[in-house]
Formats: sequence, C-alpha cells, structure tokens
Amino acid sequence: GLGIDFSKKFVKEAKEKYERLNFIEADIEKLPSNMNKKVKFDFVIVCDTIGYLEDITETQIHNIGAGIDIPNFEKEYEVNEKITIGVVSRLVSRKKINWLIDVTHEIREAGIPIELKIFGFGKQENYLKKLSNVSAADISFLKDESEDDLSNFYKSIDIFAMPSQSKYFGIEFEGLGLVYLEAASYGVPVIVGASGGAIETIIPGKTGFVAGDKKTLKESILYFINNPQKIEEFGLEGRKFVSDFYNWEKLIDKIESNI
Repeated sequence: GLGIDFSKKFVKEAKEKYERLNFIEADIEKLPSNMNKKVKFDFVIVCDTIGYLEDITETQIHNIGAGIDIPNFEKEYEVNEKITIGVVSRLVSRKKINWLIDVTHEIREAGIPIELKIFGFGKQENYLKKLSNVSAADISFLKDESEDDLSNFYKSIDIFAMPSQSKYFGIEFEGLGLVYLEAASYGVPVIVGASGGAIETIIPGKTGFVAGDKKTLKESILYFINNPQKIEEFGLEGRKFVSDFYNWEKLIDKIESNI
C-alpha cells in the first residue's frame, strides 16, 4: 500500500500513468487533529505537510518533489522586435498580475515594444482588464477553452513571469508553482516571486530570476530585452533543470525506490 499526501491532480495522473503503483489518496485536512492513535501505513510519500504527518503516523515519511510531463517540443529561438511576456495564474491579488501590467506599461512608454499575455481567470479579472485598457502595452487575456490552449500559450511566449507574494504575514503563500515548471519545460526563462517554494523552481541567474518587488520584476524583464541571447541560454538551462529534477518518469522512479 502507499499513503500519499499530494494534490488531487497528482493522484489522478499517477493512477492513470502508473497503474503498477497502488496509490491511496490521504486527505490530510480531513484527518482529526486530536487523534489518540497514530495511523499505520505501509509507506507514506508526501510533497509537504511533513510536520503534521509526523504527529499522526508512525511510518517513515519519504519526501519527494512535484512532477510534470516534459513536452515533446523544441523551441525555436528568434530575436523579435516585440518581446512577449506570459503568465498562467488564478487572477487574485497575491499573484501580482497588476505588477506585470504596470511594468509592461512602463517599458512600452519607454519606447520598447512589448506584449503581455495573461492566461487564467479569477475574482480580479475585471479589475485587471480595466488596468490593461489604459496600458500602453499590448495586453491580452486568454482562457483554457480547448485541450491545446495551454500548450500553445507556452509555445507563444518569450518569458514567463508570475511574481507571487505571500499574504497575511505568510499564512497564504506559493506552495511550489507547477506553472513555473511547465513554462520552463517549454524552454522559457522564468521569473518567480519571493514566496513559498517558488524559488525552488529555478536556478537564480541561470534559468530565471526572483522578483520580490516591482522594481526587480522590471529589471529582470529588461535584462532579457537588453540581452536577447540570454532568452535561449536561460530557456535551455531551465528545460534541462526541470527535466533532471521534476520529470514525471524520474519522480515515479524515486517513489518506487522508496517502496
């Protein structure tokens, strides 16, 4: 047996892809906090919440990272007059999409052609669209309406940026950010926020940058605009990084080695 604390998406994909493993989904939030007896699993493999699990199980816990499918896609790097920034996100305040709109506006006002593509939905959608309406930059909003929409989105951008920040003194934070890994798997440099595990998805200065504020976000984007050859360099390094450490196949091998 296998006790596992992962997202429902992870468990669903794992069951479909790797039938040889017996996945049992453990919904940690529904387990009682005042348990008098520790739970016994054959194995416990987790992505996070280790501290809590140590209190409720006597089984040794193995911690592994998240996984993604590496697309069969080789990006063709071309130096274009207009650079395209992309973000995939729920449109909520913590993701700081407004920073991206502000920064791309400032860059366009400085005479540099730039495009921003925003993929997602959320309660800030109307607010962000109002901001984009007065922006000098070319800004578009997209949604996941067909099977290939997200893949085509990643293929169409030059840089991925989601400068997520923590809220409520760290109570709300970025767990890891699979979208950072997905973007990198398409050979795109990644700019992450200084929140939670987001920093673990890049090698700063080699596959992307960490933007803890709007000024750093702007500087990071301008770095690639002023050094367009770095888009390919960072992109190739990023794809190699996620292929080495976040590849589904290697992740499952790691699970099996712990069983």
